[in-house]
Amino acid sequence: MLKAKAIILPIKGLILSGDSSPAGPIPLLPFGGQNATFSEEVVKFLKRIETNKRIRAIIFQIDSPGGTPYASKEIADAIKKLKIATIALIREYGTSGAYWIASSCNKIVADPLSSIGGIGTRADRLDFSELAKKIGVKVDTFFKGEYKGMGSPYTEPSEKEKSFIEEQVSKFNEYFVEEIKKTGI
Repeated sequence: MLKAKAIILPIKGLILSGDSSPAGPIPLLPFGGQNATFSEEVVKFLKRIETNKRIRAIIFQIDSPGGTPYASKEIADAIKKLKIATIALIREYGTSGAYWIASSCNKIVADPLSSIGGIGTRADRLDFSELAKKIGVKVDTFFKGEYKGMGSPYTEPSEKEKSFIEEQVSKFNEYFVEEIKKTGI
């Protein structure tokens, strides 16, 4: 007779879309750190194991400050579809998108010193325009479409672009908060 078992699935570092293959996304990150969790890999893994009758529980060992909204949602949605017990074991960090993932589990376990929560959204935009001017770099960009050039690190954003980004961040935040409320955790 085969024994039932639980498996441990780490959710570490930044939570990003795609997979970690060389052909996968290579994000330009303004900070170091090689630890990342890729949503596509987690979702594929969960689909593979959900048919294994021996696995009765998954423990998501979380140590993450969060990540992109889509990647966090993709993992959280996959967890909600599972028909086995799910437990979030938050180690040092379970904030932002990582908390979204944890809240999708049946139970959350954390140490009193763990950082938990951080329900909120943000958008970062690098601005190299002054640096480019100082070192004599001029970037000519040609585009059509109202917001097509938005996000270029070589130009300052217009007030209209700033308003658009703030509106998008607010919409993501509203959705994020509503999803957490639904869990009842």
